[in-house]
Order: sequence, then C-alpha cells, then structure tokens
Amino acid sequence: MENPFLTPLEQVLSAAGPWSEHQLLGILVEQGLLSADYGRDSLALFQAHFLVMNALYSLQQTAQNKGRQLEITALRVQWLPMVENSKSANEVELSDRSLSDYYLDFENFNGASQASVEDLLSSFWRRYIAQDDKQAALAVLDLEGSSDFAAIKKRYRQLAMEHHPDRGGDATQLSDINDAYETLKRCFHRTER
Repeated sequence: MENPFLTPLEQVLSAAGPWSEHQLLGILVEQGLLSADYGRDSLALFQAHFLVMNALYSLQQTAQNKGRQLEITALRVQWLPMVENSKSANEVELSDRSLSDYYLDFENFNGASQASVEDLLSSFWRRYIAQDDKQAALAVLDLEGSSDFAAIKKRYRQLAMEHHPDRGGDATQLSDINDAYETLKRCFHRTER
C-alpha cells in the first residue's frame, strides 16, 4: 500500500523542526490530505496516527541510508546529526525497533477494527494507570522508581515493623503500607512474565 502522507511529510520535515505529531496532523489537515474530523472515532484516529508513523519510520529508514538520523519520540520528531557507532544512536535504534516494525507493517493497519483499536486503548490505559499506581506505592514506601523488588521487600518489612499496631504504630498507616506493597508485588510479577 502506498502511504499518501509520505511525500507531504518528507516536504514538511525538510523545514526546521522539531515537530510534534499533533503539528504534523494539523499540517496534513491544512493541506486537505486529512479530514479535520479525523479523530471522530477511535478507528479513524488510529488510522491517521498509523499513516503518520508509517511515513516517519519509512523516512527514518531512508535517512539512515543517506547518513541522516530522524529521531521519533512520543513528543517530537526531529533531525539529528548522524554519529557513527555512537551509544545514543544505537540506543535509539534498539528502543525504536519494535515500534518501527509495527508501523512499517501495513497488516497492522489493514487488520485494525473499531474493536481492536478499543482493545489497544484499554490496554494502554491499564498500563498507564498501573504505572501511576506504582509511583504512588513507591512514594508510600519512600522509595525511588529505580528500586528493585529486593529493596522494596526490605523497606516494606522495615515500615511494617515500625508501624504495626502491636508495636505502638498506626493501623491505618500499616494498611497503606500493605496496600502499597501489594501493588508493587503485582507490578513486579507482571513484568517477570
């Protein structure tokens, strides 16, 4: 399938950036290549997003062949100087590979339905909320986001002993500590699968 956004986005990106996906979508609307109500439902929004990302990852591939690097993140798209064998370039390549593979495969576009897009959105929000819950639980235990499960378990035991009602502690605070620990256990067990 030929992506109708590829050439227009290549022209847009030739101007100074960085750009956000929202800005790129707005330009496509201004050029009459995308309906202004592209976000009217989840499937139409997904299709617009997919075509933009497909074009960007296609441009990223051709740019690398020409000694350029197109950085694509959730918040911006910008040209970067190509640095051979740089750690950052390799990290970008590794972190983007699965996204690139997804967006360059038109089967993902063709196979999308209203139901499958709703499932993708639900999955995203579950992960987003779980991450929010994880941060709140870490705050209750007064731990950093980089803490491993052994550190979490150790801190939980310290706080549980300190705040246990049998030792003069507060039952409500102990309940909060227990809830935080259970939340973190679920988060870590989910990532171990």
